[in-house]
Amino acid sequence: MATYVYRCDNCKEEIEVMHSMNDSPEIKCTKCESIMKKKFVPTSAIIIGPSFRLGKVSQPAEVTEKLAEFKENPEKDPYRRHRNN
Repeated sequence: MATYVYRCDNCKEEIEVMHSMNDSPEIKCTKCESIMKKKFVPTSAIIIGPSFRLGKVSQPAEVTEKLAEFKENPEKDPYRRHRNN
C-alpha cells in the first residue's frame, strides 16, 4: 500500500489516500464533490555508501570484550572470512 496526495482543481483541497499502486480510484472532494487528481509528490532517498561510519556508539561490555578477543585471536572470529581485514 502506498500513500498518494490528491488535489481538487476546483477548490484546491488536498487529501492523502492510501491504496495499491495498481488501483486508480476516483476520489471525490469532500468540499465540492468534484473528482480529484493525483498530485505528483517527489520523494528523495539518501544512499549511504560502505564508507559511512557512525560516531562513537556505546556497546555492552560483553560485546567490547568479544571484539577485543577477536582482535587478539582472529582465528576464533566466526565472521573473519566475510570481512576485509
